[in-house]
Amino acid sequence: MKLSPQARSALMARLARGDPTLVSAPKTTQDVQNTEPRNTNKPPAVDNSSQGVLGPSSPIPTPCLLLKNMFDPESEESPDWDKEIEEDVREECSKFGEVVHIQLDKRSKGFVYLKFSEVNAATKAQAVLHGRWFAGRQISAEYQFLKVYEKHFLQDVARE
Repeated sequence: MKLSPQARSALMARLARGDPTLVSAPKTTQDVQNTEPRNTNKPPAVDNSSQGVLGPSSPIPTPCLLLKNMFDPESEESPDWDKEIEEDVREECSKFGEVVHIQLDKRSKGFVYLKFSEVNAATKAQAVLHGRWFAGRQISAEYQFLKVYEKHFLQDVARE
């Protein structure tokens, strides 16, 4: 099946939304612009498109994870909300293995960085946490490159 670039983009967007009513891809740019999601009762898809401060995610398991969509800094009201979320994440993630570092990025779209003592622990955490709901938000869990993680958070890792 041959698709124009516009039709391919529209099809990929519809697949990413999990649209079960896919029948055919739009054929023109106008069709792409007029494409509306058919099932508006679904929760929004997890936003995996934005990168954290460490750049792209690792395609292979590492001991480092980035949890996305954990919070909305605009809606947090408690003065220590960041510490509360860090504690919740540390408590939950310690079920998978030793958490040696945790860093919440208050200026992000809900990003929490984690480093486990072992790759196996991070693999278990990623499998359980990816797609899970936390405080009414669906989270995403991605591996991060170890060397980049350690270079960026080196001072924090050395203190813990």
